[in-house]
Amino acid sequence: MRVRLAAALVVALLPVLLLGGLQSLFAFRAEADLRRQSLELAAGRSAAIAHARIAAAGVLLQTLGPGSVGLECAQRLADVRARLPGYANLVRFDARGRVVCAAATTPPDPTRAGRAWFRELDAGSDLVVASAPGVIYATEPSVLAAVRASGPGDKFDGAMVAVLTLRSLRLETANRFMPNGAEIALADSQGVVFTSTDPSAFDAPPPGWRAKANERGAVLWSGKDRNKRSRAYSAAPLTESGVFVLLSAPAPGLLSWAWINPISRLILPLLAFGLALGAVLYAAERAVIRWIIYLQRIAAIYARGRFTV
Repeated sequence: MRVRLAAALVVALLPVLLLGGLQSLFAFRAEADLRRQSLELAAGRSAAIAHARIAAAGVLLQTLGPGSVGLECAQRLADVRARLPGYANLVRFDARGRVVCAAATTPPDPTRAGRAWFRELDAGSDLVVASAPGVIYATEPSVLAAVRASGPGDKFDGAMVAVLTLRSLRLETANRFMPNGAEIALADSQGVVFTSTDPSAFDAPPPGWRAKANERGAVLWSGKDRNKRSRAYSAAPLTESGVFVLLSAPAPGLLSWAWINPISRLILPLLAFGLALGAVLYAAERAVIRWIIYLQRIAAIYARGRFTV
């Protein structure tokens, strides 16, 4: 009897457990949405910081432009590089892509004048950020920012280039906007990552991501990284020349989320269910089952022909 009553009570109290499960599911979805919003905000913030740094580099290059010729050009650029952290190199190229002077050793590149970033400057762009400059200009992850140098009559006269380290762009994962486990990267317009804090955390973005990022300022999607782990991604445009900031954060599943939040999301519903079941069983034992068993004993005595207890 007790087993049947307990089973009936479990069925009766099952909605309590179901409501707790639904509450946990809704909380999981709300937290996932908040995490995605944080990722989007973090992408926009990182892009704004990096863009400000690149814009400052562009102003610096324009300021240095008129003085980037002559015998003391290399020493002048070296002095500026020594005073301003974050610059791996400062270089002045002529209209054919040849090095006029530089603050540090510059790798040779016979086809520099044909590179996409150089041709953009020749076509009239004032500032270009090169995601793939063609050769390696620094010994650590970096990006190349170039401004157009003009001669008489606004004729193209080469480029002033600043090689910015990734550290100088302040693409950091440790700030209050970033979800735990987030990684950050810079990518070109095709989604190809050219520098990142963890390359394995990124993979090819979905079709149409670039247009949405340019239209909305940021775009979100979910996918798998190179290790086939589920992650949430966000992208924000860094420059008009097709460089994007990508963020990647782990996308926890419902079970792993419940394991991380056991007290508020898993234990409390089970505890409420157990307490309700125990209270009902105790009350039924004292008020019902006890008297039913007593009456069964009396009925058994009467069945044996005894009419006194």
